[in-house]
Amino acid sequence: MICTDIHCDQHMTCLNQEKDKNMNKYKTAIITIPAFLLSTQIHAITLGFFPSSANLNAGDPFSVDLRISDVGDNTAIGDYDFNVNFESSQLSISDTDVVFGNQLQQGGVDSLRSVTVGDGQLNISEVSLTDARILNASQSDEFTVATLNFSADQLGVSELSVSVNSLGDQNGAALDTPSLNSAAINISSLSNLTPLQRNSGRVLRNVCNGFQGQQVLTADQQDLATISCRLTNTRLNERALGSAYQNVAGEETIAPANMAVSSIIRYTHLLMNRLVSRRNASMLNNTAQNASWRNGYQSIAALDLTGATGGSAGTGDGLTDSEKLSVFMDASVNFGETDQTAREVATHFNKEEVTFGADYRFSNNLIAGLAVGYSNAVANFQKSVDVSGGKTAEQGYSGSIYSSYYVDDFYVDGIFTYTRRDYDIDRNIVIPSLNLRRKAKADTESDQYAASLAAGYNLNVQGFDINPYAQVSYTRLEIDNYSETGAGGLNLNVESQNVESLESILGTRFSYAWSQSFGILMPQFRAAWHHEFKENSRSLKTSYVNDINNTRTQNILKIRNDKPDRDFAVIGVGISGVFQGGVQVFTAFETLLAQENTSSHKFTAGLRIPF
Repeated sequence: MICTDIHCDQHMTCLNQEKDKNMNKYKTAIITIPAFLLSTQIHAITLGFFPSSANLNAGDPFSVDLRISDVGDNTAIGDYDFNVNFESSQLSISDTDVVFGNQLQQGGVDSLRSVTVGDGQLNISEVSLTDARILNASQSDEFTVATLNFSADQLGVSELSVSVNSLGDQNGAALDTPSLNSAAINISSLSNLTPLQRNSGRVLRNVCNGFQGQQVLTADQQDLATISCRLTNTRLNERALGSAYQNVAGEETIAPANMAVSSIIRYTHLLMNRLVSRRNASMLNNTAQNASWRNGYQSIAALDLTGATGGSAGTGDGLTDSEKLSVFMDASVNFGETDQTAREVATHFNKEEVTFGADYRFSNNLIAGLAVGYSNAVANFQKSVDVSGGKTAEQGYSGSIYSSYYVDDFYVDGIFTYTRRDYDIDRNIVIPSLNLRRKAKADTESDQYAASLAAGYNLNVQGFDINPYAQVSYTRLEIDNYSETGAGGLNLNVESQNVESLESILGTRFSYAWSQSFGILMPQFRAAWHHEFKENSRSLKTSYVNDINNTRTQNILKIRNDKPDRDFAVIGVGISGVFQGGVQVFTAFETLLAQENTSSHKFTAGLRIPF
């Protein structure tokens, strides 16, 4: 075609415009494609294990996640074929011990999976059948390929490593070999770790594993995840590791039950001895050598030798048959300590207690009364390598009814007591390797029921009084569950506790009445042998408040206390003074013997006034 000049100019302009337009497309393509290629090359996918290290006891099961991360935008993993290499003399695994992740199964579509276990090598592969677009849109940038459940068989350090046979994207295109990270598994005897420390470490490992893959966590959950994983992956020496495990374990939660059981036993014995004093009033007319002091005489057997087992001012009272009503008050201080064991912390404890009561003689053979008591106790946890201190404070309020029936020198006594207790618990947590120092705080309450039955015989010979007796006591304690605060991710849930005790007591009271011009002095001695039938070592379940899997059995720590001593003894001495009108004051001291890890001593003083 031939065109005019003007037509040619216009045509050339059009051609040039079209050419420029096409060139711009080419320029865009030339610029864009290298940029895309560049982004895939500098974006390094990472494949490795979590945790990257672990300290285990020989024979322990443990789990490790094979994780892939940094997959990047516009890319999804469509297939893989990996080899996991391990030391077969130290670790073992079967094909059923592999749990695949779900990130290659999107939109309800399955995948093709394969597991092969060889000598020191585990091969896992998977091919996604999900549409490429759905897989790309739904798959996470970071996920667990599979969880591998190994068993630690022999001592030593075993390295876990992974190699890549193939790795493809959602379209089946090959991806570059990712950056590979290995793991070091230290298997030792952990011979110096206590069962409590080993179990605490096991729970921390399970807690850490449970947080993997969780995207949204509260601040306290993140705190627990960080601490549990750091302690799981730490390379601390055995001593430091055991200390860290025990600091977070919470064995201090056993203390309230131990305090309550010992407290009710002492209080019950206090009132039993009160009944002894009331009964012995009938001996007054036949025993008193000085008629002017007849209203003030009471044999020493009536004194309350308590201490590790109770005491009351009423124990030294002296009443004539005409004295129907009597009131009493006593105050006591109990102190002692418990030794640290593999299960329980060492404590220094002290307790102050005051009791008020009144009883009435309904006939020559029957006495009944009421008593109320208040107590305040503190058990301080002693610091050691494994324990960072703290305390349990207790306040108790009790009410009792008691009665005695006697014929001549033979008697039967009964008592029922209800006690309400409030506890404030502080538990210090210190882990130097993590630069961590915290205080967990909690409060809870308990209800306690106790019943006792005793029988004995009074024998009086020329001013000496001998009173052999036998007693059986049953106690039930119910402590409410509670949750700690103040320690961030390390706060614990503590389950409710039920404790039962059935105790027998065989004992004898010895006393002598020593008449003076100002009254009657009665030195005394008492010895008793206690046997526990029912109370055993108790298991208390705790879990981390912020553990997202805290209802799972493997994430619950069972804290067990020491088995209580089946047999122990109590001995005591004291003196009582009875003055004109029957007013009596007394003081006594008792101590506990033959308990393996406990020492306990008690001073008691009191006053009795007859009406």
